[in-house]
Amino acid sequence: MNLLGFLSSFGNNPVYIKEVNQEKNISKRKIVRLPDWLGHIFILGLPFVMKSVSGGGFLPSSVYDREVFGWAVFPLILYLFYKGVNRSSHLITDEKEKKTIDSLISTYMTPQEIIKGKFWWAFYPLMMEIVLFAPLFIVAGLIFYVNTINLIMIFILNILVAGGGCMLGIYSSATSSDAKAARAKASNIFIFVVLVYPILSSLAVVILNLALSVLFRTEIFQKMYIFLNIINPLFLAAAVFFTDPGWDEMTLFFCYFCFASGIGIYLYIFYFLWNKTLTEVVRIPLKSGLLMDELHKKFLWGK
Repeated sequence: MNLLGFLSSFGNNPVYIKEVNQEKNISKRKIVRLPDWLGHIFILGLPFVMKSVSGGGFLPSSVYDREVFGWAVFPLILYLFYKGVNRSSHLITDEKEKKTIDSLISTYMTPQEIIKGKFWWAFYPLMMEIVLFAPLFIVAGLIFYVNTINLIMIFILNILVAGGGCMLGIYSSATSSDAKAARAKASNIFIFVVLVYPILSSLAVVILNLALSVLFRTEIFQKMYIFLNIINPLFLAAAVFFTDPGWDEMTLFFCYFCFASGIGIYLYIFYFLWNKTLTEVVRIPLKSGLLMDELHKKFLWGK
């Protein structure tokens, strides 16, 4: 299957089409919502504001000002992750509360197709939002002397983060009895990912760095310091996106190697959540009396 065929399989998914139609019906009601572009404009304006507050003018003056652009990168990552969780944390619980989950699973669609449709409905608008504002984001990054390759990496990371947020929301929805419990679970995981884990891993990195600085000379310590940052996403992202102009090639290699390893760990977690969600969706009809033989056919052979 070529790339276009693969993408069209998402767009033609019956569950995705159903969710889109439901969203259109809801959008016909007069509900006041802030436009998506407002959040992006606010976030992209943060580094210029911080540069002005810190002194030296509204615009960056040298390559050493590139770290100020982190005020746009990290809030945008959190913003996309939150939107992904918020869009998807009700998708399975809504079916449970409406008593439509059994009939949905009893159709010709496999659990994989059901999850794929739910995921694509949550993820596709976020992906298009990232793509739409990418030129503006890249121009702002170039103004702050951020390398083009690093900006492309940030763009890819934004898409991965949005997808991860959507997957986390669907997992929370599939493993919860109602929408309130799903949002509570998703919120707890969100707080752990964006607050608790970075703080704990930062403390671990600081303690290990202090020990290594005593045991090794400066050159080796610098490389080991970057390697240790693989356990801390904030340190790692800052090291990759805003590399010091004075770093040598070996240090940069370690930096990008750790970033690639972090992406690999992230993709594994995404795959783990997908399989756990699939397992939970398969278990739902067992509680309501769907025949075991029929369920096994759908799950194991896709019939």
